[in-house]
Amino acid sequence: MLDDSDEHRPYEDYAVRHVMGSLDESESGAFRSHLLDCSECRARVGELRSIASDLAEVERTERLERAAARVEIKERESEEEVAPPDLEEPPSRSLRAATIAGILLIVVLSVWNFVLRAQNSDLSTAVSALNGAAETVNFGDAWTTEDTALGHEGVARVDDGRLAILVRGTDDDATYSITFFDADGFRLDRDRVRSTGGQVRWFVSNMPASFARAELSLQRGTGDTVIFRASAN
Repeated sequence: MLDDSDEHRPYEDYAVRHVMGSLDESESGAFRSHLLDCSECRARVGELRSIASDLAEVERTERLERAAARVEIKERESEEEVAPPDLEEPPSRSLRAATIAGILLIVVLSVWNFVLRAQNSDLSTAVSALNGAAETVNFGDAWTTEDTALGHEGVARVDDGRLAILVRGTDDDATYSITFFDADGFRLDRDRVRSTGGQVRWFVSNMPASFARAELSLQRGTGDTVIFRASAN
């Protein structure tokens, strides 16, 4: 099971590239489908389009000002019948450069703000998950532990639709996976998990009713080794 925030991260870049028109056909199709269900990305696209529209308006204004300056120069040449002196850069060009720089700064800050909002959301989700896991481990009903590898200890508990699994004695440099089966032994889901501080912790706030057994495995080149197995009572 992937966290919703992990699944959403690719679309943060898609929003900018969508407005710039740089998505390929498959990316564009995937992002348009995503926009149907994601109000945050729709709002983001609206903000970026507004910024792009402001930039385009600045460029249009600059072109008109340059054209007017050329007409004025030609009129002066015709009246004075002499070559015009070297002209300094029109003030409008400096204004345009400053305006574009300001708009680009807004784009950068806006994108960064979008990333920060996503990071804050991830942090809030992580804190909520930790709190939920702690409550479930402390007050939930224990699943029956069927097998635990030597040097490890683990527990699986459920509470009001939430499932928390905690296994101690794991290696932070190793790779682990957790697999779920139904009551008939059919595999339903598999998720790669990490060991932190010698512990593997896994939590879901809305456990599917079909989950009947969980296995934590150590992944090796020669195959997976189950180090913890528990089943619903």
